Amino acid sequence: MRAPSYKYKDIFIATSILVLIFIAWLRLPDSFSADYTDSAMLSTGAAYASARTINALISTFQTAQVSVGFASISVGELLDPINDLVERFSAVMMWCLGSLALQKILLAAVATKVFQVVFTIIGMAALLGLAFKNVYLTLTLKAFAFFPVSG
Repeated sequence: MRAPSYKYKDIFIATSILVLIFIAWLRLPDSFSADYTDSAMLSTGAAYASARTINALISTFQTAQVSVGFASISVGELLDPINDLVERFSAVMMWCLGSLALQKILLAAVATKVFQVVFTIIGMAALLGLAFKNVYLTLTLKAFAFFPVSG
């Protein structure tokens, strides 16, 4: 039986897998992701609250009328396009908050020891497939590539 020949590509892939497994065990992606998600939720929540406050102020001013002699002008007609824009912006911010909340939940689910161990097992299977050039090499490399790098 002939020994498998290794190319630079195989060595690069194997080194990359080992580095990613090492990073997953350090838990660096978890802390970075949690900090980023928390700050994004804070700024998005502030933008949403600001938009709703502006919407409330504009809605209050929309009911105002200016009367000069026998003519009256409704100020609300002038503020209606701005109010629509602010309402749409607050709807987008609400979707962003929902997305960030879902990301936070998924991060909490993935940042467990179970996922860390499974990630390591898949990485080792990919390394074995790479070393022995077996039929499951493509499957294990794809599984490793799409598994969340977390730990």
